[in-house]
Amino acid sequence: MSTSASIFDANNTPIFDGGEMDTDADFEALVIRAEEFAAAGTKCCIRWERDDDGQVAYWGAQGATLKPYWYTKPGRPEEMQGGKRRNVYLDDASLAEAVKRGNGNASEGIRMALACGG
Repeated sequence: MSTSASIFDANNTPIFDGGEMDTDADFEALVIRAEEFAAAGTKCCIRWERDDDGQVAYWGAQGATLKPYWYTKPGRPEEMQGGKRRNVYLDDASLAEAVKRGNGNASEGIRMALACGG
């Protein structure tokens, strides 16, 4: 059974190929690399895939998970150029969709939806 893993950025683009993973210990080096990307300001996650059955999942602080564990820069997010705090009025379904699109960040989800036209 062969398992391979890579680091993906928040846009689901691979940014580092970790290669073959045989044991949990093999993921340690990949976690260190993901933490380095995060410290440099790149939000990322570790995604792995098993070749024999095609299962795809993620690797995080608690081990294997079905949802991405995001490695992010610690501390308050940087201010965006021209950004300013705004209040918006959303129903529960719209807020849930914004949070989902923004990987837990409603504001990011709204920006992503606007950028792609809906």
